[in-house]
Formats: sequence, C-alpha cells, structure tokens
Amino acid sequence: MNLTFTLADLTATSACELRLYTELRERAQKQSARPAPEKSERAREAYRECLRALTAGGMIGSAVVGSGVVSSEHAGGTARPVPLVATSAAGLTYTVELDRLDCPVADSTAESNTALIVCTPHLGEAAYRALLRGALAAHLLTASATESAENTKNAARLDLHLEHGVDEYSAGSESGPTEHTEHHSPVPQPHRVDSARILPLIRLQEQRLLLLTEALNEGVEPAELAERIPYFLTCGECPACLNAAASLALATEAPELVTEDTAEDTAENPEPEEHPVMYRVPAAVENDSEQYRLQCLLDAQLASLEEHAAEHGWGAGELEAAMLLSMTNYHRRERAPFWREHIRRLEDGPTAWVASRDYAYLDRVQVLSAEHAHALLNTPADLEALAAAMKEPTEVEDAPGWYRVRGAQVRLLRARIEADPSLVIAPSDRAVFCAYEAGLSPQIALDRMESQLNYFRASNPGERVPAELAATGFFGMRVLAVAQGGFRAGSEDSANPEEAAAESGKSTGESAGEFLEVLLQERIRVKDEPHRALPSGIGPGDPVSTATIEAALQSDVHGLLFGGALMPNDSVLNDPVSDEDSEPSEAPSSSRTLPSVLDAAASLTGVKSASTDLLFRRAPRMKRSTSNTKNVENLPFEVDFSGSDLPTVDAVHAAVRALDHSYVAVQGPPGAGKTFLASHVIARLVAEGAKVGVVAQSHAVIENLMVACCARDGFDVSRAVRLRGKSVTPDAPWSEVSDSELVELISGAGGLLFGGTVWDYVSERRVPAESLDVLVVDEAGQFSLTNTVAAARAARSVLLLGDPQQLPQVSTGVHPYPVDVSALGWLSDGAAALDPRFGYFLGESWRMDSALCERVSWLSYDGALASAAATAGRALQGVAPGVVSYPVEHAGCSVRSVQEAQAVVDCVRELLGREWVPAAGAEPRPLAAEDCIVVAAYNAQVDCVREALIAAGLADSSGAGVRVGTVDKFQGQEAAVVLVSLASSRVDSGRGAGFVLSPNRLNVAVSRGQWQAVLVHSPWVARSVPQDVEEVLALSGFAGLVE
Repeated sequence: MNLTFTLADLTATSACELRLYTELRERAQKQSARPAPEKSERAREAYRECLRALTAGGMIGSAVVGSGVVSSEHAGGTARPVPLVATSAAGLTYTVELDRLDCPVADSTAESNTALIVCTPHLGEAAYRALLRGALAAHLLTASATESAENTKNAARLDLHLEHGVDEYSAGSESGPTEHTEHHSPVPQPHRVDSARILPLIRLQEQRLLLLTEALNEGVEPAELAERIPYFLTCGECPACLNAAASLALATEAPELVTEDTAEDTAENPEPEEHPVMYRVPAAVENDSEQYRLQCLLDAQLASLEEHAAEHGWGAGELEAAMLLSMTNYHRRERAPFWREHIRRLEDGPTAWVASRDYAYLDRVQVLSAEHAHALLNTPADLEALAAAMKEPTEVEDAPGWYRVRGAQVRLLRARIEADPSLVIAPSDRAVFCAYEAGLSPQIALDRMESQLNYFRASNPGERVPAELAATGFFGMRVLAVAQGGFRAGSEDSANPEEAAAESGKSTGESAGEFLEVLLQERIRVKDEPHRALPSGIGPGDPVSTATIEAALQSDVHGLLFGGALMPNDSVLNDPVSDEDSEPSEAPSSSRTLPSVLDAAASLTGVKSASTDLLFRRAPRMKRSTSNTKNVENLPFEVDFSGSDLPTVDAVHAAVRALDHSYVAVQGPPGAGKTFLASHVIARLVAEGAKVGVVAQSHAVIENLMVACCARDGFDVSRAVRLRGKSVTPDAPWSEVSDSELVELISGAGGLLFGGTVWDYVSERRVPAESLDVLVVDEAGQFSLTNTVAAARAARSVLLLGDPQQLPQVSTGVHPYPVDVSALGWLSDGAAALDPRFGYFLGESWRMDSALCERVSWLSYDGALASAAATAGRALQGVAPGVVSYPVEHAGCSVRSVQEAQAVVDCVRELLGREWVPAAGAEPRPLAAEDCIVVAAYNAQVDCVREALIAAGLADSSGAGVRVGTVDKFQGQEAAVVLVSLASSRVDSGRGAGFVLSPNRLNVAVSRGQWQAVLVHSPWVARSVPQDVEEVLALSGFAGLVE
C-alpha cells in the first residue's frame, strides 16, 4: 500500500511507535488507494507556483525563488500553510506544510541560504517538528537529495534559526525573573543551524518508518510488533499501548482490602504532629561599602545604555560597552545558582537530601575516639587502606572526641550514606558543607548562617528569602575516605543485588539501594567551643572567592569607560556615615553620576588594546614595518616560511612579535600539535628577552605548558618561575618566588616565563598592568571572555590557544550578554574553524588515522581537519580504523551501567594481543592493555568500568593496565583504541542529550583514539524528543557519527 507521511509521523518515532503504527493502520484502512506521488521536479515547480501565488496575493511580501530566499514580511497577517508532496531518497512520500514565519525554498542551483525561524525559547515536540520540517524540506527539494555524503555536500543548504519569543523570554521561569535573566537584558540572538547537520537524524527516523511500513504491508498485529521490530519504542500511556496491554491480558494487582480499623484510625484524640524547630532567618544588613556603591554606579550606567539602545538601537561601541559593564557582575551571576540551591536545601532540611547528586543525608553517625582517630590519621597509609580500616570494628564514644591539630580542633566521624547512583562524593582536601538540623545546631553553625544568607542575597537580588530554615551549618567538613558499603533493600542489608533491586523497583545496572561508608573530619577554630551535636548531612563546598577579580574588573572598566572619574558629589562614595541611626544612603542614580555613557561607548572604538580588539572582533593589529610607514595588514602565514622545518611555528612567532597592543589566536583541534607549537613560540620569545605569562583554568594546564617549554632545546629553566606554594607538578624544573621577587624579575633584564592564575594577573602587587610583553591564554576555548579581559590587563599583547569545539567554557549563571562564552568561542562566533583573519587553524591531526579523523572532522570541524601523512603507516591486525557502534541493551540506567562495563571488558579482551604497528617503520608488537583507554560520561560509570576491568585482570588499583576516566580528565591523552561508555539507557535520563551526546564532549572522547573509537551505548540513546536546539544537534551528530 502507498502511504503519504507527515513530519508528525517522522518525529513520532521518538515518542511511541505503537501509537504511530496504529494511526498508520487506521489511515490505510480508510483509503483504498493513494494517488501516485509527484516526482521531485514536478513537486519543486508546484511549490514555486504556490509561492508565486502567495506573493501575488499579498500573503508574502516577496519571494525570490531562484536564489532560494523568501521574505518573512507578511502583508496580510499570518501566512497560510503551504502544502508540498515529495518523495525522499529513502522512497517515502511526505506531505510537508511550511507554516512558520518563513517558507523555505531549496533549489539545486541556489547559492544563498534560506532561513526558517521558529519563535520559541524551548523546543518541545511541536516546535521540534517545526524545526525538522525545514530540514526535511531541504532534504526533499534538492535534485541531489540522496544519502550519499558527497551529494549531500553539494545540495542546497538551509539555515535554521531558533529565535526566542520576547514575551516568553522576559517572563522568566517559575523561580522568578532572576532565575532566567535580569532587568534590561536584551533578547538573545537566534541560533543558526545548517540543515545538513540534522539530516542524519532524519535518516535515522526514516529507517524506523520503513520498518513500520514493512510491518504494515505484511499485516503484523500491533501486539506482535515488539517481537518483529528491534528496539520497538512504546510510551505505556497512550490508548494504543493500553489496548495492547489489555490484549496480552497483563494482570494487575488487586487493591488492598482493609478488614479492620487500626488504633490510629479510631483514636479520639490523636497525638499532635510534632513540628521541627526551625532557624529564623535574620533581616538583611544594608551594604554600604565603597565597592558596592561603585557597582551601583556601573549598573545604573548599563541601564541607561540599554534604555537608549531599546529606543534607538545599538550605536558604535555601545554593545561592547554594555558587555564590559556586564562583566563587572559576571562572577556574582556565576555564584547565584549555588547560593540559590544551598539556601533551598537548608529550607528543605537534610532528610530531603537522600536522592541527590550533590547533597547527602548522613545516617548512623558515630564519633571516633580521639586516640583511634589520631592513630588512623598518623598511620602511613593511602586512602584505600584508610577505607579498608573503616570496615573494621571502630572505637566510638559519646564524648565530643575533639583533639588539637595545628591551628584548629578536629574530630573524626564515621557515617553511612544511602547513595543515589549520581551522587558525587570523593576524598578531597577541599572543605564541604557540614549541616545540622536546626533544632540541634551547635553555636558555630548558627553563627555562620548570617554570612551565608548575605552571600545569597547579594548574588540573587530580588530572590525570595525564606523566613525559616530546617537546617544550619558551616563549611568545615573534609571527606577523608569513601568505602563501598553494599546493598540495602528497605532497612535490611541484603547480599543479593538482584533481590535488593527487585524490592526497590530499580535496575540492577545502577546498583539500586547501594550505600557508602564515609570517614569525615570536622574542623573548627581553636577559639570555637567544641560541641557534642552530630551532623545530619553534607553538601558541596562554597564557591572560590573571586573578590579580587571582581574589584579589578570594576576598577578597569570604570577607568576604561570613564577615565576613573567619580560622580561630581564624591562624598557619596567616600564620606563615612557619621550617624549610626541615620537612614542608609540611596544607590546612586544615573542622572547624577559619571560622564555620558554614550560618549564613553563611542570613545571605546578608538581604544587600542588586546581586550577591545577581542571585544570588537577586530583583526589583530600589527606594528609598523621598519621598511615602510604602513601597518602590516595581514598575518604572516606558513607560505611565508615555506623553506622552514616548522613553518607554522615561524608564522605564529612572527605574528606575536609584530602585535601592537592586540591579540592573535590559534585553534588546535585534537592531536594538531597546539602544545608543541606554543612551547616553541614561548621558548623563542623568552630567549629573545620577552616577559611572557601563561594563564589557564587550572594549575595543571598551566604547568603542562610550562613543562613543555622547559623541555625545548636551549631553554634556560632558571627563567621560568611560579609563585611560592603554587606548583602541583612533582620535581618541577622551575623556581618558586615571592610576590616581591616576581615584580623584580618582571622589571629586570632578560626574558621570563611566569605561570599564574587569573588571580595573579589582576593583582598589581604581583604583576603590574602591562608589565608583560605577552600573555598566553592556554585552553582559551574553556576560559571565559570575562576572565580573559580581566587577566589581559597585565600584558601588552595576548596569544589565545585552544579549541572551542572541544570541552567548552563551563558556566553556571545566566548572563544578559555573551560574557560567559570562552574567549575563542566569542572570536569564532559559532564557526567550526577559526577565521584566518583572527589567527591560525591547525588543520592536520598527528594522532588520528584518516578514517577516524574524517568522522571527527565531520562532527566538529566542517571537514576542515585532515589526518597528517605520518599517521598512514599504522595498522591493527583484523580491526578496521574509524568509529564503531557497539549497542548494548539495558534499561533504567542514568549514570551507571553494569552491562556497558561488561561490554567494555569484552571489547578489550577481543583487542588485546592483536598485532599493532604504532607508526610507519615501527616494529609490530601485541596490543597491550595500556594501549586502550576508556572514556565514560559520568564518574559513577568510571568507577563501575574500573571495577569490572580490575575484576577481569585488565587493570589494577594503581592505575596500570587499561586507563579509565571522564572526558574532562582525559582531554589531551591518547591511545591506540578508545572505548566510550555513555551509560544512560535513554538520553532523557541523567543530564540529558545536551550533556551525554554533546558534540564537544563526543569530539574529545572519540578523538583520544589513534586507530579506532568504539562507542558503547544503549540503542535507545537517539530515540527521544529533544528539548532545545542543542539537543537536536547532539542527537543528529551522534546519529551521523555512528551511521
């Protein structure tokens, strides 16, 4: 039979295939025959005629069919749906109605792109269909609409836009407007999506439609579909699913019969319910600090600028000025979600923390005797031995158990945590939150609450403040050891995981009912009073203080825009309040503050600095040439050094030397040699006498680059320094200096390499402004634009190194301007490969085989990344290079899957011992366990896979054998074969498709391999309705990677 499908049919394959099959069956029964489908060319011509008619009738303002452009200006209201019947390359006939703002046209001769605009901030199923409708139209309406990758590249392309509705955006979320955005924030720009990126998802869904069509033609009954079609998807709630369940005579449990009343039912005066003692939240204290009042000034200027832009649009330099002003509140907005969640948790109380990822309820808390605790902590043993000792009988006591250590009082506690599979808890030196029930809180917990509430109020202005809290506490607990406890069903321990899982109704793949034994150290000051109270919960540590960065940004932005001028009445900022009972002064208003913000914005266009060039996305500014009076307009490139052994290194080195208070960027995809290039460039600069600083998101990344620099031939390691006590590399080759010694070295003669964090570069007493020649920002694809601007004050020029297509900048706050994107992400503006105007794209991977590199290049670099010739000599006996899909059936798993862990073990066993040639001309050798690494999406799955590998003898607790880690841990590492375990049964569990199937994370994970990448996953991962445009791209990227 012939059926014409709609886009609703296509997307329903991700919702309930049984319901779809029933609808198709009813549709087929109502019609005896279908008219023959129109051919592609006839369909295109008919569609053009529809558009011409609509244009002539005034329903669409203009339509230029030949160029593929259709205007969204409607002369008479909303355009009517435009029907189209066409046949896809898979042979399925569709009716497509293009009823959104723009009616897309695709033509095989068209050069320009067409835009489909979906006006909604969140997709959901309806808008998801609208988004796919445009991609499907492009798929159907091109002469080369085939499944051939080469022909797809030549097909007309369609730009899809996801646009936020103004009303929906400004309405905010259920938690209040501050949860979503802030006052005066502009509506975000639409996302731009190439329709070709979505075609793999359409092809995947078409395969499901073909299976349903075949079953329909053969007369398969709905109840038999699950046996006929692999991975058949049902929802269990629609009428079709309920009818199928009834036809299979599925038994349901009879309701419980109550035969007699209980004592609770018949009691005349039941016992009154006890209400827990609550902590009453004190009133807010007025903030009258100078920094706060200056911030009020800057906020008022931003509000004035936005009000002007709302009426007149953004003038020259005004959007950039608004971004700078917004940066002064960047760190406050980043803290806001933590303090919001923290206070909400305290309002709920620790008993509500049982199934939580970051907070844990403590059960069976015991205090170890001071003697036993002292012996445990002073025995030379690693954490594994300490955890083993926890399982032995422990001396406990009712006494406080406190004892003195240097500068503090401590006690050791042993407790049990019923572990949710996603719980993140591990030994750490960082203090976590120690919670007490409000009615049992010690004085120290009560004393520390006011500061926590002040942080909450300051970071979340306008947010509701609870009147009472069920818990209090302080940040003074360390997790010393974590030991696996076992399984528990209800309140009884069980040695049988399957039995416990069955009783709890959860999957054995996630070890339902599992609990942990933890060893904790509670720490108070020497002057604090020791207490007997026992904590009832632990939570994450508080955010790292960014006060110095915020003060520096505030001062720099104030000086850059307004020359540091205060408002005419300086006393409002500088005079102390003389009368304690007087009313607090009002926040300064924009009408009596600084010079005109519009003038300041206009003057910003003429400021010559690396930060402003980056903000304006200007091409790097070069110094004047010695041979003429004109500025160098173009960056030097490899062709200028064609006779050199390292032409790219030479080009970047020449570019950095020629910078005139500007920047240059280098994008380095996986295995492209970014660290190799950077270390050569830095070593040359230092040898020439330049003062070079290296900054990154972590000490480890900073020191990785410094180690590479120190290893370069001829580099003088005595010229490399870090601040005292900051080094994390064992036996580091550099020296450690004090703040004053660092200033002397910077101002002295000779070159210098200094590695520091952003806190160091914003400190005038460590690194004076513009005292460095070059600041190198490593992993600039993960380093926020705000922190880049903050650190850039220390140098005259900036070199950005990184890759925005790998792990992205992590942001927890919601920002009205893109100040949270990474420095390289801002510069790239969504492009897969860096624009040559801004710097250099390293287009050859020295790690991946060409087959593997081709898939990574398709996923993340629009085909711009190629495999270096040196990789061609590798070979692994009996194993094809590239990306391999390894589906594993499991259900109910979100962050941990025993089934996938076992599949990883099976894969590794199959690979070990095969003949491996690591390079051209190298001697073949058997593939060893060390040649394989496993990348897991979640920490819980890392532990699960590691346990399975150790049990199989393929790894040990010291880290030998097969290495296992998360994507974040393994960025920069490589092995012959990488196995990627996603763990989630469906991507709408865990942290969602946007995380599990993130193209950035998949890029990093898959590109760890030199020869092959094995994707171990549930076959259901791509079978859900995405909730936003990022999830659409994630699902389609995964489908294209494994198809």
